[in-house]
Amino acid sequence: MKNKILSEKLAYFSALCFFLSAVEYAIPKPVPFFRIGFANIPLMLSLEVFTKREVFVLCFSKIFFQAVISGTFFSYIFVFSFAGTFASVCAMMLVYNLLSKKNLVSWIGVCAAGAFANNVVQLLLSYFYIFGSSTRLIAPWILLVSLISSIILGVFANVFCSKSLWWKNKIFLEDSFYERKKSADSFDDLKYKNRFSIISAFVSFAAVIALIFFRNVFVSAAIFVSFVILVFIKNKKVKLLPSIILIVSVTFFELLVPSGKVIFEIGSVKITQGALMLGMNRALRLCCFVFISKYFISSNFVLPGQAGVFFKKVMNHYASLNSTGTKFSFRHFVESIDTVLCKIN
Repeated sequence: MKNKILSEKLAYFSALCFFLSAVEYAIPKPVPFFRIGFANIPLMLSLEVFTKREVFVLCFSKIFFQAVISGTFFSYIFVFSFAGTFASVCAMMLVYNLLSKKNLVSWIGVCAAGAFANNVVQLLLSYFYIFGSSTRLIAPWILLVSLISSIILGVFANVFCSKSLWWKNKIFLEDSFYERKKSADSFDDLKYKNRFSIISAFVSFAAVIALIFFRNVFVSAAIFVSFVILVFIKNKKVKLLPSIILIVSVTFFELLVPSGKVIFEIGSVKITQGALMLGMNRALRLCCFVFISKYFISSNFVLPGQAGVFFKKVMNHYASLNSTGTKFSFRHFVESIDTVLCKIN
C-alpha cells in the first residue's frame, strides 16, 4: 500500500511538471534562450516532501514529459535538456540540504544554483559537440539571461509558497487524498477489456509520435480536429471554448514578434506568416495533448508493467488539471495556479 501511495504522489507531481511545461510552452519568449522554467517548481518543492531517490525519479519523469510537449524527444536538444536538468537537480539538492534547510538561502538561491549548473553543463556540451571555441561568445549572454530567469522563478516560488493554500495545507501529502481518488484511479485492477481499448491506445500513441516528428501547423490541426471528434463520440460531450481561447491568445501574443513574410497590416501592426504559423502550431499542439490525454484515459488501457501503470496515473492527473475550467490570468498567475491545484484536491 505504501508503494502505491508513493507512486500516486510521484505521478501527481509528474503531472504538475507536465502541466506547467504546457503552460510555459504557450508563453512567447521575449528573447532567444529565455525560459523561466515554471515546470521546475514541482521539482524544487519535491525537495521538501520526497527523498533524494524519489526526487531523481521525478526529475527523469519531468525530462520525458517536457520533451514530449515540446517535440524535442528525438533531437540533440533532448540530450542537452537531460544533462542540464540532471545537473540542475544535483545543484539544487546540494544547496537546499546545506543552506536552505538552515534558512540561509531562499528559493531564489536554490533556483540560481540550479540554473547555473544547468547552463554550465549545456555550455560544455555546446563547446565539445556544436560551437567549439565560439561558445565563449554566447556564454555570457546565456548566463545573464539564465540568472535573470532564475531570480524571477525564485521570487515566484517564494511568493507561491507564502500565498498558496494548496502548499500550506499540503493535502497532496495525505494518504487519504489518494484513497479518495482510488475509485477513479485503481489502474492496477484494469485489464484489456476489449479490442477497442487497444485500438484507442494505439491511435493515441500514434498521434503523440506524429506531433513529435511533424512540427507542422496542418498536422497539429488535423490531429486536434480528429481527437475532438473522438472525444465527443466517446463521451457524448466536449468543451471547445477553453481551446478556442487558448488558440486565440497564444497566436495573438506570438504575432507581437514579427517573423517571415508580411501577410497584411492592421494600422502599424504587421501580421507575418511565420509568427502566425508558429503561434497557431504552439496552441494547437497544447490542445492536442489535452484531448489525446482525455481520449487515452477513456480507453481504460494500461501499458504492461509498473511504468505503464505510472504513465496512466500521470495522464489521469494531467487530464484533471486541464478539466478544472479555471481561466488563467498572467496578472494573477499564482492565484490561477493555486485555484487549479485546490480544485483537483
